[in-house]
Amino acid sequence: MYGFFTFSRVYYKFGEFVLSFIKMGERNVKKNIFSYIITVFTAAMLFMVGCQEKDPLKGFEAVEEVTEVEEETETAEVEPESEEVKEAEIFVQGVVTFSSGYVSIQRGGQWGELDVEDLVEEGDLIKTESDSFTEIQFMDFGIIRIQENTELIVRNLHLQDEQSKVSMKLKKGKMLAKVSKLSKGEEFEVRTSTALAGVRGTEFMVKQDEGSDTASFAVKEGTVSVIPLEVADKIDQLMSELKTRTAREILDEIDVPEILITEGKEVELDIKEVEQVAEGFAEVSEVIEEKIKAIDEKVAAIEEKQELLESGDSGAVEQAELIEESLKEIEEEVAELKEEVIAVSEEKAEEVEGIIEEPVEVSEEVTQELEEIEEIEEKEFVEEIVIASRADEEVAGEEAAEVAEEPSYTKLVIKTRPKDARIYIDGNEVGKGRISGLYDPGVELKLRVERESYLSEEMEVRIFDQEEQELTIILKKDPVTWKFETGGSPFIRGIAISGKNILAANEEGKVYRVSAAGKGIWGTETGNSPNNNSMPIVVRNRVMFTGMKELTAMNFKTGAVLKRIPLGKGDFSSHMFGRRVVPFGEGILYPSNKEIIMLNVETLEATKRFEIPEYSNSTPAVYGDSILIVNRKGEMLRIDPEAQGIESSIVSGAMQPVSSAPTVVGDRAVFAGRGGMVVFADLKKNEVIWENRIDVSKGVGIFHDIPFGEEGVYPYTGNEFYALSIKGGKEIFEPVEAASLPLYHDGNLYFGDRRNRLVVMDAVTGKIVKSWELDSMITIRPAIYQDDIIVGTESGAIYRIDLRYM
Repeated sequence: MYGFFTFSRVYYKFGEFVLSFIKMGERNVKKNIFSYIITVFTAAMLFMVGCQEKDPLKGFEAVEEVTEVEEETETAEVEPESEEVKEAEIFVQGVVTFSSGYVSIQRGGQWGELDVEDLVEEGDLIKTESDSFTEIQFMDFGIIRIQENTELIVRNLHLQDEQSKVSMKLKKGKMLAKVSKLSKGEEFEVRTSTALAGVRGTEFMVKQDEGSDTASFAVKEGTVSVIPLEVADKIDQLMSELKTRTAREILDEIDVPEILITEGKEVELDIKEVEQVAEGFAEVSEVIEEKIKAIDEKVAAIEEKQELLESGDSGAVEQAELIEESLKEIEEEVAELKEEVIAVSEEKAEEVEGIIEEPVEVSEEVTQELEEIEEIEEKEFVEEIVIASRADEEVAGEEAAEVAEEPSYTKLVIKTRPKDARIYIDGNEVGKGRISGLYDPGVELKLRVERESYLSEEMEVRIFDQEEQELTIILKKDPVTWKFETGGSPFIRGIAISGKNILAANEEGKVYRVSAAGKGIWGTETGNSPNNNSMPIVVRNRVMFTGMKELTAMNFKTGAVLKRIPLGKGDFSSHMFGRRVVPFGEGILYPSNKEIIMLNVETLEATKRFEIPEYSNSTPAVYGDSILIVNRKGEMLRIDPEAQGIESSIVSGAMQPVSSAPTVVGDRAVFAGRGGMVVFADLKKNEVIWENRIDVSKGVGIFHDIPFGEEGVYPYTGNEFYALSIKGGKEIFEPVEAASLPLYHDGNLYFGDRRNRLVVMDAVTGKIVKSWELDSMITIRPAIYQDDIIVGTESGAIYRIDLRYM
């Protein structure tokens, strides 16, 4: 018995030695092999001696003594530790921790909706629609965000301490990933149609264009190793075919063509470039594959002999000799093959170098996309969700609730109306219309919901300790349809509407054309700076703008200056403080101090002249086929353009009118002198109906055309406007403080006040119907476009406002 025990010990130790050699592959153990052979012979001799029972009692005692030692040894080996060692938990599922929009999952050929708390596993296909995304966490191993219009397959999912492996296939779209620092042997990889990305503790992005063989990789933090997919597949295939560790270690020596993408870098891989690299690697593979497999077979044979040795099918000495001979045969082959593998692969690596461009600095667009990784938040309770799910599967019905503990998190669901409103949490956009996420109770979130043409909502949301918490946010329509900002000086006087276009001039004499959709088309500088009281006029395909220094003609489509006529010389001897040209027939009327000049629209050459007795500083108006203008003495002249003479006149007390033109409605007209005398006249009877002097001391005088309504007229003094009845000129209601000339439309007055508001006022009662506060004060008379109001402000902005939502 003693001899047998000793031989068994040596036999076991020898087996360990041979196995260690097989695993190490090329270690030189010639000296050790002979030592073990001697040990085997010694053991055999002891075995024979131990079997001779010269003294049965003594032999029995010897056996008993050894047996006790053996039992003590075995007891020591199996004695449990003072603390119980818990086996590492294995997870094969990831957890959806956030979802926005519509996300679906295909499992077992069946499609369904994917939401928070749901689990994903190997083989799942996940699909996100437009304006949708989802976040999936793989315990503490890593977390990914699958962006909109993306399809991703979970290829491999094994989560275990220091042994985790996660593999995904990005079919199309884009994904972001935040991966923990991996231990040796752990893997996190993403495959595209062209390449395989492997990472270790990295924040990165992968994008696969739909219908394209181009993929891009960008790194925010850490390093990503990218290998052509064909190369990776070939290595995986060959590795799976090899039987021994020695052969696999040789394969690991291959210098695989890879691209290392470091922090702040990106690279784009095209299928043609990748194929060239793969072809070079295929040549390396062909050279060494056969030899590696030959070595693999030989080492496998040695391992088989080792198994026979352990089973005791043949003598130990004979087996040791056979193993030694085999080792001698392959030892040099292993070393030579490794050198050949390294040399050939390095040579091919140099040949393919330069085929794929080196990574470059990430673009501004990609940088913004990578910043979204900061928004991805890992949750501590995902393991709890998986364990609870296991309990639900093991126990059915009401018993399941008893097995699974109450969740330590809350599912928050936020819905919006309209359904495409953007949702922001703590300043980060997290989706549109509907989002769901998992949060710790007690957490406070800053929520903002917004959508174009709607008023945004902001609030603080506290997460309660309950299973689910739901909010529905209903936004009110924003009356501001759009805002066009010039960043310039205040807009002045009035707005011109032509078709689907809006034109206005600012204080610096710059004229802007803006589309009805709020898009700036052009802005043209003129010589009329400063501009105190002028506005542009559209005449066919021309834009005319008169001011302090020049008459500027611009191309309506492009804004290009066609002609500049300096003021102060010859026919154009006076500046045009607020005066403007007036379309008339085929030409335009230009008012100078002494006469009205009719100009050709195309050439701006004079075609007719109409003398003004007593001169004038006002703007003409058109009444039928006649021209009206008020001279400095307050006399309104009616000019016959055919006869080129005065047809009739109406004498009034409106002395020294400046800039303004008579406002004509039907057969009636209203005009005023700069000092505040307002005149209401009957053009058909050619007489004054009434006159009323208003107080202009709080303003600067009357320099604007007077708004004319069904019940009254509304002269503006520069600081306030009056409401005078058309029947007798008496005040309808008290003067109203205003920052702009009012617009009369459909029974209401529209104007800006000193509180930055657009005010809608009943034109008869003076009561405010509604108002809306803007960023700055309105400095220009509002204009009507369709059913909306257009205004210009002190900050140099133009607004389109939908009256329905004020």
